[in-house]
Amino acid sequence: NAETKVLDIASGTGRGVLSMSKKEGKIFGADISLSMCQEAKKKAETGKVNNVYFTTGAARLLPFKENSFDVITTMMFFHLVPKHLWEDIIKDMQRVLKPGGVLILEFSSPFHGIFIEFFRSLFVKKKHSLWPHEAKKLFQGMKIIRKCGSYIPGTYRVFCINQKLGMLMLKLARCFPFNHTADELFYVVRKDK
Repeated sequence: NAETKVLDIASGTGRGVLSMSKKEGKIFGADISLSMCQEAKKKAETGKVNNVYFTTGAARLLPFKENSFDVITTMMFFHLVPKHLWEDIIKDMQRVLKPGGVLILEFSSPFHGIFIEFFRSLFVKKKHSLWPHEAKKLFQGMKIIRKCGSYIPGTYRVFCINQKLGMLMLKLARCFPFNHTADELFYVVRKDK
């Protein structure tokens, strides 16, 4: 609806924000890089998009008031950030999220590559992956309402050879246990009211 406010953190040059701008509401992009925000603003002006706003800001210190947004998203971000900072980042997201608001976040799956490197994946902790017990701690005070994998490793190659089988693999990526073996995991989390 027109009153919905969405924030995309680590918005870069605005690709995600601009794709969301087709919906009603106000879409905000925040990125730590001034040059990325300037590029995003240029894209918005060129595309004559008037419901998007870009600002510079660090994910741990978001430049917004408490309870400002209905939805907060971030993609391709957490793998760039040291894991010991994740909790502070989630807390600040929770601070600017309205009660009942939703976070949509992407994390690397700890099982990425399990089919290829089974034993290594089990015994070597990946630096930027998120285990289920870690997610519970990270999202304290909020409810995980959905978790799904983006795709099973090798899906694209299979899709190029056999589209039906590739589509089946995409559907399987949403179901247990395959939603845990995907390359990336998406968490949808709701802030308590």
